[in-house]
Amino acid sequence: VNRTTLYYHFKNREQVITEVKHWAAEQLTTGLDSRLSQQDRIDYITRFALETAYLVKLWIDDLLSGVDIRECYPAWDELVSGMRQSFSTGHTPHIDAEVFCLNLLVTAIVAPRVFKNSVAPQESNDSIVSRYRGEHQRVLASEGLFHT
Repeated sequence: VNRTTLYYHFKNREQVITEVKHWAAEQLTTGLDSRLSQQDRIDYITRFALETAYLVKLWIDDLLSGVDIRECYPAWDELVSGMRQSFSTGHTPHIDAEVFCLNLLVTAIVAPRVFKNSVAPQESNDSIVSRYRGEHQRVLASEGLFHT
């Protein structure tokens, strides 16, 4: 594809990047789709992080620059609200839902990529997805949010 063909659809480079970021945010939101099993949601986000490192970097750059998280992750309010509700009805009402959600989200997006790059570069993506699913489920179970 000729490089200039892209500009028939977008005004400039910034618009291309903005659209890519919006697409990536939509993909991350799939991790909240209640029609999918928890395992499928965890696997989807972990695989997305492993296979789209350049998009994850754009996402992190936005968060570090001070962009409102709702622009990077449109389902933020839904995630926090759901966790807050889960914590209030369970045995963990003392947990700060916003901090918990940010830790969960950043860990889900950043950790698999760092693991792949710096800890176990020889390990397959499938193996990393499986290992991360197990650890996410363990953490969620410890807070009463996952039952095996």
